[in-house]
Order: sequence, then C-alpha cells, then structure tokens
Amino acid sequence: MPKINLKHSFTLIELLVVIAIVGILAGLIILTMSNATEQARIAKLKVYSNSIRDVSGANLVSEWKFESASGQIASDSWINNNCFLGSTSSVESVDPIWINSNCVNDSCLYFDGIDDYINCNAGNSLDITNAITITAWVKLSEITGGYVGRVIIGKGSTYTDPYGVWTNQTATNIMAIATIGGSSLYGTYSTNIDLKNNWHLVGEIYSGTKLYVIYDNQIYYVKDLSGQLDISVSSFTISSPSTSRAVKGYIDEVRIYNSAIPVSQIQALYLTGLEKLLANGGITQGEYDQRIAELNNNIAKE
Repeated sequence: MPKINLKHSFTLIELLVVIAIVGILAGLIILTMSNATEQARIAKLKVYSNSIRDVSGANLVSEWKFESASGQIASDSWINNNCFLGSTSSVESVDPIWINSNCVNDSCLYFDGIDDYINCNAGNSLDITNAITITAWVKLSEITGGYVGRVIIGKGSTYTDPYGVWTNQTATNIMAIATIGGSSLYGTYSTNIDLKNNWHLVGEIYSGTKLYVIYDNQIYYVKDLSGQLDISVSSFTISSPSTSRAVKGYIDEVRIYNSAIPVSQIQALYLTGLEKLLANGGITQGEYDQRIAELNNNIAKE
C-alpha cells in the first residue's frame, strides 16, 4: 500500500507518549487473535501509537457532523462554513431527510438520489489549491437513470470541478477528481468496493504530486499529478443539485483538510467511526469484530 510521507516535528511530551505506547506494544505477547475484545484493544494501541503525532484538528478546514437532527442548516462544527439543505434561501422539496438512528454520529442525512443535496456555498477557505483531503462516511443504494457518475462530496458537480469524490450508479467504485490548469483529471478505484447497505469511510487525497482514493482504513494510489488545483466559483456540495448527478443513500461525518493527511490519521478516523457505529447500532458486533481484524491485518502489513 502506498504511503504519504510527511515531515513532522515532535515535542518532548509527544516523544515520551510515543515511547510509552511503543513500550506497551513491545511487551504484548499475542498467542491468539480469536478474542474480538483483545483485537480491538490491540488495534487501538497500534492506531494511536502511529497517529499520536497527528493532531486530529491539524489542517482541518471544515467538519459537518450533522448533529442537529432537524432544520434547514447543517452547521460546520469547526468554523462557519454552514450548509443549507437544498437551498440557501428557502425550504424546498429537494431537501435530504434528517435521520436520528443507526448513523455514525447521533444523526445523519438521507439523500433520495433524485434531487437531494446540501449547499455549503463557495467560501474562500474551501478554495484549496495545494494538498487536500476530503472524507465522508456513506451507506449508499444502487440507482438508475441519469449519468453514471454520482457526486458524494466536492466543489461543484461536474468533471471539471477542482476536487471531488464520486461513485457510480451501482456504488461499486470511488472516483477522485482533480482539475489543474483547466485540465480535468481523475482516478477510479473499484477493487472489492461495495458502498451499498453498510457504512464505509470514503474520500480523496491529493498530495501535490499524487492522487489517492480513501476506502475504510486504507488509501489507494490512482494517478500521478502535479500542480495546484484550480479555483472555482462553484459551491461545495454534498450530493448534487443536478437531477442526474445526485447520490442515493446516507451520508455522515464529512471533513475537509488543506493537507494530505497520513494514513495513520485515516485509520484513527476509521476506528473512531467504528466505535460510534457500534454504540449507535449502525453495525452489528460481528461486523465490528471483522473490521477490527482487517484493520489489525492492514496495520501489520505497513
């Protein structure tokens, strides 16, 4: 699996914490991995020892948790890029529906795949031209009609947008979009992808030289690129105002960063999401145990 190498500086406290956690891991003698609770504990130690230097809020631009469970505004919990359900001016029939059960967070939004979307406007902080990471938790459904490409999150709703994460009608691939110097470029990852009926973490990373797709706790290289992302007057949207580009299903916990965050931080986001899903009834204990085992295996390969 490709890695994003980023330079970090460490404080004395951070170094001591890392040393302490590494010491704990070094002292663990694992004779069997049949116990799911033990697997989860080991996964947490490994993830947080790897990501202790990655402050969760570092380079975060906006975060939409969809906590309110009602109303026409989806608040940005980080700054003030608040989003409007369907319209910036009035309540419309194109609004997605608030859901307050089986979500990643306490509540999430359901999009009908026809005309539901969220408009987050075109704030200057969302004109990110260098490295970028965008993530979202999704649970989608198959859809027919309209274009093959469906918008999950991004700046605008066309292939010429500066950045975005899309999927196909059958929710079996993830497409990362980037436009540089007027040239629209994208890469698609489809190996063992299935966004239907179960919650998954998806997204894209542009490091300044490479484009990656995020799927659950891993990143996948899809294309070499170079240069700055274009600036666009298009609004940042979740789903699409286009009746042919809207996505169908549930979306929760959307984040955007003005950096290429490392895989250790993606794994921390993924693990945190799994814990919330289990607590909220969004996944079964069996699925949680299976995903924890997969996370352990992927960490072991790094």
